[in-house]
Parts: sequence; structure tokens; C-alpha cells
Amino acid sequence: MNIDKKRTRITDFHIVKTIEYKDSPVETVKNLERLHKDKFEFINIPWFRYEVSGHSLTIISEYIKGRYIDLSHMNYLWNDVVMHKGDYSFHDYQFSNFIVDKDNKIWAVDLDDYCKISISDRDKDWLKIKNEETLRLKELWNAL
Repeated sequence: MNIDKKRTRITDFHIVKTIEYKDSPVETVKNLERLHKDKFEFINIPWFRYEVSGHSLTIISEYIKGRYIDLSHMNYLWNDVVMHKGDYSFHDYQFSNFIVDKDNKIWAVDLDDYCKISISDRDKDWLKIKNEETLRLKELWNAL
């Protein structure tokens, strides 16, 4: 929700993601239901709902205005998502899957990425992204 500078109107933005599955999206639906109940300490989950039609899943979620996370946010991902208690969490740590808003809150925006995944597999995925982003940053720095 966004309130204009004059505080005369409120605007809601939403994003719609539709996924076509070869089979039924029942597993993803179960994961989304679980995500509705799950709590993270630092990572926020935007309001969302979903619709299923045959083999198609549509997720309608609040659009979060902001910028992608960067290396300075990696500790938040590590502590809150990679080391998340339980068998379920996010596993794709691409910076574009997490947004920092104007209040410096971090939001997970790739909601269908939430699934059952072991901490050791999360750790492997996290290290891969961390190394890729560190290398990309070094290449950018060297290009200056």
C-alpha cells in the first residue's frame, strides 16, 4: 500500500504470477498454505492469495516497491532463511528474489520458491549465490 505525499489517496499495487504445471500444482499449493502460517524474524512475506485452475496456479501478491538486496543483506538471509527452523524455507537466494523497501525491510517476493528443503541443501544454494555475487562485484570493481 502506498500513500501519496499529500496523504489524499492510497494506492495498492499487485503482481500476478501464473505457472503452468505438467501435473497438478498440489504440492506448491500445500507449500503456499504453509507459508501463510510460517514466520521469519527479518524476512517479510507480502500479502498474497492464489487460484488454481486445472494445471495452472496463479499467485496474486502485494507488489513491493524497492531495490534488490545486495551482499550487505546476506547475513539476514543466512540467519533467517538458510538457517530457518524446520524443513521448509526458501532456497533460491538470487538477489532479485528479495526486495528492500524504503523502510529497509527485506521482503521475499518469489513465493512459489518456498518448499521442503534440508538446511544442508539450503547452505549449498546460499554459498553458490554468495560466491557468484562476490565474483560479480569483484568484476565490476576491477572494471572501474
